[in-house]
Amino acid sequence: EHLRHFHMMVIDDRQIDVAVRLIRKHSLRGADGVHLAAAVSLATAAGRRGFHFATADLPQAKAAVAEGLRVIVLQS
Repeated sequence: EHLRHFHMMVIDDRQIDVAVRLIRKHSLRGADGVHLAAAVSLATAAGRRGFHFATADLPQAKAAVAEGLRVIVLQS
């Protein structure tokens, strides 16, 4: 039931390339880079309207803001 609020996508070679670029650019961990790459792709496809990126990881949140995403920082 809760998953209906989330967007799911397939991670392909293009997404991995974007993730590697983001990992290097923002000094992210691997999974954080993949998560952010997926969010950037979805936000672009959605025209960024109404798209929010949620994370409890502050370095990932800073990287997301630098990539132009609206970020919700969750308390961990």
